This record gives sequence, structure tokens and C-alpha cells, in this order.
Amino acid sequence: MVIGALIGLALAMLLLNRQTTDYWSHVAIGSSFSITYTAYPRFADIIWSDFPYGYQLMMIFSDGLSWILMALVMACFTLPRRAR
Repeated sequence: MVIGALIGLALAMLLLNRQTTDYWSHVAIGSSFSITYTAYPRFADIIWSDFPYGYQLMMIFSDGLSWILMALVMACFTLPRRAR
């Protein structure tokens, strides 16, 4: 599921190259995707599972930070080539 999400995010960044040509636009796309992908299951776990509340918040922070770092790196590789 995570591999499919990463492939989908990379394809979305590549398809949006005409509209988003700078690095930070790609980072914003990846970060919004990553925060949504991270927070939704963790908030559901707070409601439906017996994990401690603090553990879930720590996992939201950990997963979110790793996804944002991934978005920073992926944005470098999906930018269009600059015209010379």
C-alpha cells in the first residue's frame, strides 16, 4: 500500500510539472499528501484501538516527519528539466 502511494505521489508530481515548476510547489504537494496519509490512520487508532494517546501522537510526529523528508527528496527528482 505504501509503495502504491509513493508511486501515485511521484506520478502526480510528474503530471503537475506544467503547473508547478518550482521545488517548493512539489514539496507542498508531497507534504500535504504525506500529512493526510499519516494522520488519518493514527487518529482512527486513537478512537478504535487501545494504544496509549501519547504513543499515537509520537507515531504521528515520527511518520509525518519521515514522509515530509521523503517529499523533500522526491521533489528534487520530479522537477522538470530547465531549458538551457
